[in-house]
Amino acid sequence: SITPVGLERVELAVLLFSKGYFDAIISSGGNTSREIPEKIEAKIMSSFLERKGVPQQKIILEYKSKNTLQNALYSKDIVEKKGFRKILVITSDFHMERALMIFRNMFPPEKGYYVKGAESKTSFLTEEIKNHEIKDYSRDKLMVDAINKLEE
Repeated sequence: SITPVGLERVELAVLLFSKGYFDAIISSGGNTSREIPEKIEAKIMSSFLERKGVPQQKIILEYKSKNTLQNALYSKDIVEKKGFRKILVITSDFHMERALMIFRNMFPPEKGYYVKGAESKTSFLTEEIKNHEIKDYSRDKLMVDAINKLEE
C-alpha cells in the first residue's frame, strides 16, 4: 500500500493532472524495501493514479530508482525519448529544495528545460524525517557538485 507521504504526493498529482497542468505523469520509484522485494513505488503510485481517474496511457513507469538522484537520472531517459521540455516535480514540502536542486541540475535551462516544483503539504513531519532530509541534502549536494566539476 501507499505510504502517507506518497499518498499526499499522488493526490496532488491527481489534482494537477485533472486541472490540465500536464499531459503525462512519470511515476518514478523502484523497490526501496529489502523485506518486500515486490514493493515497487512506481507501480503502487500508478495504481492509485488510475483508481483516481488518470488514464493508464498517461502514466509512464520508471521503476529502477531507489533515491531522488536516481529518480532524476532514470527519468531523464524517458524525458528525452518523449521530447518533454517542461518538468513539474511533485514531492513533499520538506523534500522540495533537494529535489529541485537535483532535477534542475539534470535538466538545465541552457539545454532547453524548464523545471518547476509543486509541493504537497506534509501533515506529520517528524524530527527523524527532518534529520534524514538534511543528511541526504548534504550528500546529494556533494554529488551534484562533483558531477558538475567533471563536466567542466
